[in-house]
Amino acid sequence: MTVVMQILDLFTKNYNNHAFQSDEGLIKETYDTVVTLRPMIQSETGYRASVYCYGSYVICENVADITDFKWNNNDVLEDIDYIKATFVYSAVLDTQKISGQEISTSQKKEAGATLSLVIPQTNSNFCKLINKIMFGSEPGNTDFKFSFSLNGIAYTNVVYKLDNSTLATAKTDAPGLQLTFTR
Repeated sequence: MTVVMQILDLFTKNYNNHAFQSDEGLIKETYDTVVTLRPMIQSETGYRASVYCYGSYVICENVADITDFKWNNNDVLEDIDYIKATFVYSAVLDTQKISGQEISTSQKKEAGATLSLVIPQTNSNFCKLINKIMFGSEPGNTDFKFSFSLNGIAYTNVVYKLDNSTLATAKTDAPGLQLTFTR
């Protein structure tokens, strides 16, 4: 019974919140905690028990997700183990009404891009640098170079500046960083 619980528990820990590409599309899987149901009930030939866990296995066809998300730490690429990543592009438009036409036309005057991350507060080099900037022992004008792939295109060393950082912690929750970077 103990061995079976350990095998299923190892499986759920290795594949919980796991995503990968396959021929079917993007696969995302999550699993709950392993549970024993009616342990060691006597049966005709001995004893039996049920061990189970709930899980979700989602197949997303024809979608493209961010992959290989890394931070360039002095020419050493380090994985960023994010919980949530959001890329935002926004533009300031100059909209002009054209005489005699019902629909106006717009021209982009300027644009910007931001990257928001939610990550666990760990002992990683990335978190240590963020903490140093937050508490003033590193300059706030530090370049953060991120690399990632999307739709088969590799974006390498895209430079951002740390715009906002929040360290959220509670006695019952794991500490986390909510970060915003701006280009």
